[in-house]
Amino acid sequence: MPAKKTVKIEDALDRDANSLSKVVKKAELWLQPIAAAARVNADVEAAIYFASRHKKDLIDADNLKESWYESICENIEQGDDFAKLSKEVKKRVKLKIISLAEASEVLNDNHTNSLSRFFTFNDDNRYFIDAAFFRAVEWFSIGGFEPWLDSLAHYVSSRLAGEERFDLIWKLFFWCRSDQAINTTERIALQSALWVLMNGSFDKLKPWKENKDTDYIPLAGILPFIWHRVNPSGLDDNAIMRSLEFLFQTQTRSGGWSYRSDVIEPDVVPTCVAIHGLAMAKPRGWKQISKKASEWLMEQQTKSGYWHEGSIPTLMITVLVLDSINLANNSDIVTFRMSNRINHLQEEKVSQKKSKLERGEKQEVVSVEAILSYNKTTAKFRFGSTESAAISKTSRHKARNVAGKLMKWWKKGKPCPLSEFGINPTKKTPTHVYDNISDIRKILADIEVNMPQCTDGEYYPPIEPEHFNIISRKLD
Repeated sequence: MPAKKTVKIEDALDRDANSLSKVVKKAELWLQPIAAAARVNADVEAAIYFASRHKKDLIDADNLKESWYESICENIEQGDDFAKLSKEVKKRVKLKIISLAEASEVLNDNHTNSLSRFFTFNDDNRYFIDAAFFRAVEWFSIGGFEPWLDSLAHYVSSRLAGEERFDLIWKLFFWCRSDQAINTTERIALQSALWVLMNGSFDKLKPWKENKDTDYIPLAGILPFIWHRVNPSGLDDNAIMRSLEFLFQTQTRSGGWSYRSDVIEPDVVPTCVAIHGLAMAKPRGWKQISKKASEWLMEQQTKSGYWHEGSIPTLMITVLVLDSINLANNSDIVTFRMSNRINHLQEEKVSQKKSKLERGEKQEVVSVEAILSYNKTTAKFRFGSTESAAISKTSRHKARNVAGKLMKWWKKGKPCPLSEFGINPTKKTPTHVYDNISDIRKILADIEVNMPQCTDGEYYPPIEPEHFNIISRKLD
């Protein structure tokens, strides 16, 4: 390529990078005070954003947890059954020294596994507030609130498919932006809800159709996103393919998408969900139209740094846009764990790896730089010349021990069975094991090693990058 053209292209890339950097910096300046003050409300979305961008130190997770605890104590004290409690329990509640375990029992005295929400929110937050709770627990590794998480998951599992169609669309979208929410919800409930959305109420082959003349475009982006997050079994993906085709057909000339086909001007939220769907499915040509969409989104940023649209919560939209811009640029740095995505390509890789392991084939070692190791003494992974953060030594469920067991099997070129952790693969994986695995997966992702989700009751060795070896180090 001639030198002039090379310089011209490089200059254009530099301008794009600088433009993106300025957009992000301006948004973060607006988000930071909200994140620092986040407590028991939708402001945790701002805190989640910084945690996902490796800036967790900006947030005091202990204060966050304490505010949740205080809200639960207030719920007990203001509840109808407070008068029925013993003097000792009342005293512990008022002094805020009651344990979370006892608090959950007090609030669940009828043993229905139904605990009221303790987050404060208004009607505008109703679609994403529950998922925000799950996401905050994930990103800040906050323990002790499992009874409330399980209660919400049980509630969602029993109610999803019965929601009004419009409510279901948005509740399921935001719910699927949390890995823990997905994994604690009954799989059949998620699949049933997805099936409902995939079968249009007006036109079964075009689920986004509201009536003869109007299409609800956001659903075309939400369907592929949910599909690849839930990874359903036994469902035909024709509706997903048609949804992706529809997105290509409905992008406006300016780069965005509108809510409905009879509206010419694009809107922020439909553009974001379209990018989410495209980035998860990655159909041919997705990068070009997503890049154009992200450029349009950046142009919509206000002087103060946020994005807004009608009465929709500004904070939620701003975080959603920042995730969408990264997704459009093929980045995994978003507020949900992209490692939970198992698309068709990843499924194929897992299948290929399983076949190789069954045939006794070893992975090709390209160079000494392509080696994954784990040091039990420092509790750090190393991939090539990159060293990970240390696994927390304060985990009461011994995440370091889990990492050691995974590596024990991976070094042999074999998947680690759930039985290694004393788990029956036919039953639900305990929350503490899931949390430990999620932390390990995130640490590996930070050094660009992609660990697959559990398949057939086993955790297979990482599948990306394609060529590397797993070894034991001296201190392992």
